[in-house]
Amino acid sequence: MESLFTEGFLLSFSSYIDSIGNKKEAVNLPPKIALPRTVRMLIADRLLSSRARFLLTS
Repeated sequence: MESLFTEGFLLSFSSYIDSIGNKKEAVNLPPKIALPRTVRMLIADRLLSSRARFLLTS
């Protein structure tokens, strides 16, 4: 389970989300496009805090 929360996973996941956001921005969709970066930050924060808890409690 811990292998899911590696830095490599976070990096590839966040760049995947960024690439989705960049494609949408290139198409000039409405301002809801700020959402992917916010979602990415929230998910990365959640994953990092889960990993920190795992490391602290192990």
